[in-house]
Amino acid sequence: MPQNRIKIVCMDMWQPYRDAVRSILPGAKIVIDKFHVVRYASDALEAVRKEIRKSLTERQRKTLMHDRFVLLKRPHSLDAHERLVLEHWLKFPLMRQAYDLKERFYNLFDSGADRQAAELEHDRWLKGMIPEIRQYFEPLTRAMKNWHEEIFSYFDLQPNPVTNAYTEALNNLIKLANKNGRGYSFDVLRAKVLFSDGMRKITYPKFNKRDHMILDMIHDGWLAEDSQNWDHGVDIYTLMQKMEDGSFFSDPH
Repeated sequence: MPQNRIKIVCMDMWQPYRDAVRSILPGAKIVIDKFHVVRYASDALEAVRKEIRKSLTERQRKTLMHDRFVLLKRPHSLDAHERLVLEHWLKFPLMRQAYDLKERFYNLFDSGADRQAAELEHDRWLKGMIPEIRQYFEPLTRAMKNWHEEIFSYFDLQPNPVTNAYTEALNNLIKLANKNGRGYSFDVLRAKVLFSDGMRKITYPKFNKRDHMILDMIHDGWLAEDSQNWDHGVDIYTLMQKMEDGSFFSDPH
């Protein structure tokens, strides 16, 4: 693909990636995958939980067993028991503050706001952070400062933002299948993805019925044998389906 046709590059926050894109694709917009941003908010919440947990009695710890996953889940996904566990944790003022900051940050990226509105909301979010909790959110606030342009480029693309969610899901499926399988080498995995039957997406020139008749008459079957087809590479949707149903690694080819 010609370099000038690449308009957007979605990636995580790693300086060599940014340097490479700026060097090779200077006209492309860099967008940080939102999942690599919001996870910092979850990490901050987890740090607060661990700190509070140190002060709990053994009985309290048993009562709040498996609570980590409850705190990290979004409110709308909680069942009745999980909401009860959450209420226990939110009795700690520091945890309530951390949980509120985590949810507000996630909501920012789910809001569909444009860049200007997102930056204003982020400023309000930052100003609402009490001093006692800043240390836990410092990795997130530092990332927002160092990667401000690339992170907020996500909001420039509304209402159709770009993420690496599909690719990340596929990577996780490949890792899981590889772990449970025979320990495939990278070369084997790559070959199976690129060359397995039915994996590639091929499109053909579009002709109407009259065009087919004329071309077949003139070229004596040329259309069926020599017409140019376009190979778009591996179809990600097909690959995902094969990975999920297990047929990708059961295929002997």
